[in-house]
Amino acid sequence: MSVGEIEEPSWMMRNRTPKELYEDDYAYISDCGIQLRFEQGGGARDVGQTTWDGAILLSKYFEHAQRTGSIDFSGMTIVELGSGTGLVGTVCAMLGANVVLTDRPGAVTDLLRRNTNRNRPSVRGTLNVEALDW
Repeated sequence: MSVGEIEEPSWMMRNRTPKELYEDDYAYISDCGIQLRFEQGGGARDVGQTTWDGAILLSKYFEHAQRTGSIDFSGMTIVELGSGTGLVGTVCAMLGANVVLTDRPGAVTDLLRRNTNRNRPSVRGTLNVEALDW
């Protein structure tokens, strides 16, 4: 790295191959070292089965807010519309919230259920999945 360059955070998705972006599992490592894994599928054309940078950034923000005391997720009830792979809601549950993840019925909801079951041991709150065609 040259002088004046800023090192890109490890969670950034830029400069990754399409396979890494849209097909490979995404591993989210929390600030306290908990690893969550999210299956992706459908390729670039299925936005509901992709873990997007915005979800990663919002999840990191929520962790920061909990750590600094500006938000306490413990016992909070959250309903997430259009959960996709489930990253944001799962992080909220990891922080102690009781979360209902929702998305369209079918492949996206099936993927969401698999990701929820995979990550359930790492959460303090609760995680439930419901199909919702909004």
